[in-house]
Amino acid sequence: LYSFVDVKNSASYDSETASNVNIINESNTSSHDSLYNRVEIPKLVASCYCSRKAGYYFFNAYSLIFLITVSSLTIFSVDCKLPQNRLQSSYTILLTSVSFKWVINRSLPTVSYLTSLDKYAIICIFYVCMLCVWHSIVGSFWSRDLAERLDLWSLLI
Repeated sequence: LYSFVDVKNSASYDSETASNVNIINESNTSSHDSLYNRVEIPKLVASCYCSRKAGYYFFNAYSLIFLITVSSLTIFSVDCKLPQNRLQSSYTILLTSVSFKWVINRSLPTVSYLTSLDKYAIICIFYVCMLCVWHSIVGSFWSRDLAERLDLWSLLI
């Protein structure tokens, strides 16, 4: 026997999210044979589908991580032969990215796997780390003309 129960406002504090929740109750009996007689034991199985709305995390997490990462491209406007200024800005953005990832993780439940938001944040942090390495290389090894050309190519890439 299957019955569909539509839960309106009793399952959640948010009536918008609770209006789409369906609970499927499967009710049947289970037989248990004893030595002397057959006893019927009632059984109730309930299942519920639950999901989060992605809009909050898209606007408050993905977009802000994207803006922090894109702001790291502004460091290319600093002269390539001043690696100390470039690295200072790069590491500031790196620390901002790591701190923001920690703030986001506090608002998410602790799970044993990487969510898509974790993967995205780690990729962006890795990108900023690569820029830090690039800024230290371009300011240290090549002549000014070669460094400016390579710096332009790395910005375009």
